[in-house]
Amino acid sequence: MRFSRELSSMATFCALQPALAMERTPEAVRTEPMEALVVTVSGMRGNSIIRQAGHEYTYGPGELVFVNNCVPYTLLSSAVADPSGLLIPMSRLGRHRQTVERMQRPIAANTPLSRAAAAFVRRFAAETSVLSTSTTPPSSAEQAAVDLVLAALAELDGSPVAMEDNTLFIRELAADLIERHHRNASFSPDSIAEHMHLSRRQLYRYFESSEKSLAGRIADRRLDTAVETLVGHPAMSVSAVAAASGFPTVATFRNRFKARFGIGPVEYRQRLGR
Repeated sequence: MRFSRELSSMATFCALQPALAMERTPEAVRTEPMEALVVTVSGMRGNSIIRQAGHEYTYGPGELVFVNNCVPYTLLSSAVADPSGLLIPMSRLGRHRQTVERMQRPIAANTPLSRAAAAFVRRFAAETSVLSTSTTPPSSAEQAAVDLVLAALAELDGSPVAMEDNTLFIRELAADLIERHHRNASFSPDSIAEHMHLSRRQLYRYFESSEKSLAGRIADRRLDTAVETLVGHPAMSVSAVAAASGFPTVATFRNRFKARFGIGPVEYRQRLGR
């Protein structure tokens, strides 16, 4: 199953596929030229393999992968996979086209920048190719996506791009930090600011136009984890669920839970058990 969409200056795609081998042969490169950089990331567990230019690389979920569509390649997956990503014309890469043409390793390093870019690529691809086909994202959103991808690509070339003033990068990095650390009860917006070497005031400036505050984002992610734990571990006490999800107190957990669902966690679990 595959969804794809042509935007004003690039294309996006999302797929759900069984184990398979997909090949772009020398003949296809010659007869069906498509000068584009394929940027892809998967979310499901399991590794995949890319073979290109005589080399083989293994990558896993959450890793950002760059594929030069001008050169023959083979993609192999041994299990069900859900790749999604972007097709960016080489003409949009500017000087970074040389990086694509000579890159030695097509998999981005595990850095805050690459994780932020990977998370954004997955969401942007889903929102444009599957969820919001009736609306077209503004060109500024496409350019922001390209800028973030190029910054991650530049890391492969040993020439990192400064992203401190890029709102998209700051927001995606904050989301990545929340995802990885929200279970820690001491994690807070101050923790994010410290990690990014920003003052609290500087950090909040990047979220002024956002509907949800940083504290609200952290609380919402903790609540999502709590619901998963509450349902998945029916024998676990409410206090243990709260602690495992990062809530500093049981009272805070109960208040947040009731504000979203209208009932407490105990009643919620009881209703599910009927």
